Amino acid sequence: MLTSIDKGFLSLVLRVREESLMDGVRVIDDEDALVLYTIVYIHMLGRRSGVVVDAGAGMGYSSLWLAKALEDSCSDVCRLIALEWNPRRAQVLESNLVKAGFRRVDHIVVASEAIDYLERMEPESIDVAFIDIGKDAYPRAVDVLSTRLKRGGVALFHNAYYPSPPSEFFEKIDRGPWRATILPTSQGLLIAMRI
Repeated sequence: MLTSIDKGFLSLVLRVREESLMDGVRVIDDEDALVLYTIVYIHMLGRRSGVVVDAGAGMGYSSLWLAKALEDSCSDVCRLIALEWNPRRAQVLESNLVKAGFRRVDHIVVASEAIDYLERMEPESIDVAFIDIGKDAYPRAVDVLSTRLKRGGVALFHNAYYPSPPSEFFEKIDRGPWRATILPTSQGLLIAMRI
C-alpha cells in the first residue's frame, strides 16, 4: 500500500525548519531532506529492526525526515538516535519527535558530542548514519563509522561541496572500506556504503 506524506507531517517539518533558522541552526535543503528520506526508506524497507543515527540533529528537521522514512519502511519498530551537542536544542528536538507521533520509531535524543557518542556504540550496530557536524570532525567520523556501521550500511555526509570538509576526509573515504559518490545537491551529499 502506498503511503503519502500527510499534511500534519509537512506542517510540522516546515515549522521546525523555520524555528531552526530563527535560532541560527543551519538546516539541510529540501532536496537533501528528500534524498535522506528516500535512501533510508529503501535501505530499511521491510526490516523488523534497525538503527539510524542523525549526528548533528539540531532542532530536528533532518531527524523528522529520517524518522518518517523509518515509519514508512520498517515492518516493526526501528530506532532513531538523534545526537545534538546543545542541550536546549536537544530538548526542542525531543519535543518535535514526540509531536510527530510515529508508531514504528523508537527515538533516543542524546545531548552529546556526536563522535564521542558514536565511539561508545557497539561495532557494526548502525544501519544508516547521517553526519552533519563540524566539517573538521568528518575524518574522525569516517574512522569511527568504518567499524560502527554494519557491512552494507550507508553513511551520508552533508556539505561535500560547501563548506567543504578537509581533504583528509575524502582521502579516508577513498582508502577505506567504502563505495562512495557525491550527489550534486546545492551543498553536496556524499553517500558511502561500507563494503
